Amino acid sequence: MRRLLDFVAAYAMLNLSAAVQYRASFISQVVGMALNDSIMIFFWWLFFLRFQQVGG
Repeated sequence: MRRLLDFVAAYAMLNLSAAVQYRASFISQVVGMALNDSIMIFFWWLFFLRFQQVGG
């Protein structure tokens, strides 16, 4: 089990270092994901503001 966790940790670190290698791409991806999540939360807020009770 310990070998598996070591492997997963090493793989995650390698993947993160590959993503950070191109800083502009990484930062634009993080900003884009944050913007996408913010817009989604905003539309859900609008939805529940308009429809207080959702049947189903």
